[in-house]
Amino acid sequence: MKLGICVDSVSCLSEEKIKKYDLGRVFLHLNTSDKSYTEHIDIDNKMFDELKSQGVVMKSSQPSPEAFKVEYEKMRDRGYTDIISIHPTNIMTGTVNSARIGASLVEGVNVHIFEGNAAAFEEEMNIDYAIKLISEGSKPEEILVKLNEMRENTENYFLIEDLMVLADSGRIPRVAARVGALMKLKTMIRLHHEEGFSLIHKYRTVKKVINQYVEDIVAYKDKNGPTVVYITQVGREDYTQNIVDALKEHDINVIVCGQIGPVLKVNFGTHGMGICWTKAF
Repeated sequence: MKLGICVDSVSCLSEEKIKKYDLGRVFLHLNTSDKSYTEHIDIDNKMFDELKSQGVVMKSSQPSPEAFKVEYEKMRDRGYTDIISIHPTNIMTGTVNSARIGASLVEGVNVHIFEGNAAAFEEEMNIDYAIKLISEGSKPEEILVKLNEMRENTENYFLIEDLMVLADSGRIPRVAARVGALMKLKTMIRLHHEEGFSLIHKYRTVKKVINQYVEDIVAYKDKNGPTVVYITQVGREDYTQNIVDALKEHDINVIVCGQIGPVLKVNFGTHGMGICWTKAF
């Protein structure tokens, strides 16, 4: 058995990691009124910001099942007999549904689908854990069980400055977004693969939000033992650094992921942060 991992472009992994672990990858797209861009290939964050500044309206689209079929076939042809395909929850993007259909179309390789919670930071955490389990000789079924166990013990949060972006996509109530915008509230948003998005805490300042994150993470560690934190940001490096500095005092390992890409920016805004934490693995 040769076991590999397939991801999607909203994992926002570095090219170095993709190559080091020979990961398969399928890309999401951004579409304007007259053109389609493939994330990380045709469009990067700089180009996205330029188009947005010009008033270009963009919408994202998930990969097709055929794109997954082709990528699974490429991995099969590289010798993989089994593939763990790791993607965010269907609540966040329909990518995982395309992966399931693509898996049903491919022949000669066993594809095992894992639906996590968030993209980017939490998706990278799931990928890192799967890489570790593969290196330890775990079988696909064992890996799926352990990934599911970790998912149920993981907390996922966003700090998004423009809540209307979430309201426009139907992810949170429009009234709640308007109230938050009018009162200039900083809101902690929780994401769960079954429950969806929830507005948890609202504060007047970012400092209070960061303090709440640190308090919750330390309480999680006190209850569950050694803890690992994955964090990403866009346009807010100071938020990330403040949390990293605060958690160092509590001996908590923090993995700082790369910036989110264009697809997530069009759906969640151009300024904010994502963070998750779970038992260390």
